[in-house]
Amino acid sequence: MKNLFKILILDDSNDLLDALKLFLEKQFLDVVTVNSYASLKVELTSFKPELILLDVFINGISEGREICKAIKYDKATCHIPIILMSASPNNLIDYEECNADSIIEKPFNISKLIEKILLYRKDKNDLQEEKIIIKDTLQELII
Repeated sequence: MKNLFKILILDDSNDLLDALKLFLEKQFLDVVTVNSYASLKVELTSFKPELILLDVFINGISEGREICKAIKYDKATCHIPIILMSASPNNLIDYEECNADSIIEKPFNISKLIEKILLYRKDKNDLQEEKIIIKDTLQELII
């Protein structure tokens, strides 16, 4: 069996975490969700993600940028791409200052999120096949 691309998601909304986990796992992605920085630090070591989706506002404060900086300044984790998420476009303007790799505004179109995720896959050979799977899954969700 092919190794699954590993994504770690930090958000304070358990509903969003559950929905993302459910959908992304249908896309043959290995997903771990956390709702605190302490949990994220544990998973960085044990899960070893290949991509992080990180909310800018966690528990009402803008600590997502600080978490991003901490991950990017650590030699052990600086290579992991980070996509910042926020419901406010103004919170995403300065994403490069905290060394985030990309941004996505909430609420997001799930197919756009998948496209962003696929950009960070190391094995891009199956990209076209995966786009077909995504399209089929989206049609299943609509029906």
